[in-house]
Amino acid sequence: MKISIENIGYAELSECNKSAISRSAYGISEDINFNKIKYLQELRVFPEHRQKGYAKKLLEMVKQYCDDNNLILCLDAMPLDKSVSSDILKTMYTNNGFNHAGGTAFNYGYKYDPPSL
Repeated sequence: MKISIENIGYAELSECNKSAISRSAYGISEDINFNKIKYLQELRVFPEHRQKGYAKKLLEMVKQYCDDNNLILCLDAMPLDKSVSSDILKTMYTNNGFNHAGGTAFNYGYKYDPPSL
């Protein structure tokens, strides 16, 4: 599934399956069905359009798609090229409502609250 802003950038979402993703690595309970989880394969804003708010707009579009379809989104804050650092990506995802599960792993649409002891 591709969500795009024509000539600006795009977000590519993929299906998840047991061999592709560990739910616990993304802070998602093991009882969540895999068909309710999407993975953000790629988020790209073309270089000439960076630093103009388009990544945020794409993330809003992706989150809306997930909200509308009752989906959970997983991603890794890993830069596609050297023009962006993983620290910048981590800040961007945190500031845009994603839950940091540890390391480079984030999720959206799921907040696990472990049971009290």
